[in-house]
Amino acid sequence: GSEIAEITNFNILKIEGFVNVQDAYKIKVGDPVVVRLESSGLSAVIHETTFNGKIRFIDGSATPVTQQVRVWAEVYNTDRLLLPGLRATMEIQSPSRTAQAN
Repeated sequence: GSEIAEITNFNILKIEGFVNVQDAYKIKVGDPVVVRLESSGLSAVIHETTFNGKIRFIDGSATPVTQQVRVWAEVYNTDRLLLPGLRATMEIQSPSRTAQAN
């Protein structure tokens, strides 16, 4: 009756970040994103690689202290270079304005 294995799929990963509340009004679910890894110690090839995806969630409330809104995107990881826990920057390519999520 105990769980002995967990099957995971790393071909599509969820990337989470926060945007300023002003930018949250300018983006919508389905907007394209480009993700770049920022973790130190990675090879130049990995730093230059971009990962494409789409916004899948925009939180309905702002964090009171920082005035930021949580967002997440699904990003294609076909070469499996993205690993859970690495630092990245997500550029949200909204038709109204480009926003940055960290």
